[in-house]
Amino acid sequence: MTEPPEPPGQQPPPPPEPPAGSQPGYGQPPGYGQPPGYGQPPGYGQPAYGWGGQPGYPPPPATSSKATTVMVLGIVALVTLFTCGLGIIPAVIALVMARGADREIAESGGRLAGAGQVRAGRIMSWVVVGLTALFVLLVVGLVAVAVSGSSSSGEVTFSSAGAAGWSGSMRF
Repeated sequence: MTEPPEPPGQQPPPPPEPPAGSQPGYGQPPGYGQPPGYGQPPGYGQPAYGWGGQPGYPPPPATSSKATTVMVLGIVALVTLFTCGLGIIPAVIALVMARGADREIAESGGRLAGAGQVRAGRIMSWVVVGLTALFVLLVVGLVAVAVSGSSSSGEVTFSSAGAAGWSGSMRF
């Protein structure tokens, strides 16, 4: 048989005692209700960490958009150098813009930051320019060797004895 429901607001009766010789139970099941330790939610008036300045301190300076552009162009120059070989184009644009970004940051009187971004963009751009120059010199050298080799009579002469002691000429 079922027992009639208890009126609201009263505690349920304790569970019956286990029979003698059986193992004891685990105890009372937890009651229903709000778990302890939860407080009120934080108010909306408090800013999250990192937003706004600390009381008594000035806000951090804004970053120059030109400095960010120089850094992004330096990254794009590196990527395009290794993907399609045209990294010299954004590298030159970044180097031209770097001077204006430095001037803008210096004239702002501390209101603008971003000197590190300009420096990073400038370094990446000079790396791209150097690698491009190295590649061009390599190609010019290989072309010069190929042209000088093809302008001869087509005969290769070994003037000194090789490792096997053979010397002679071969015609290609």
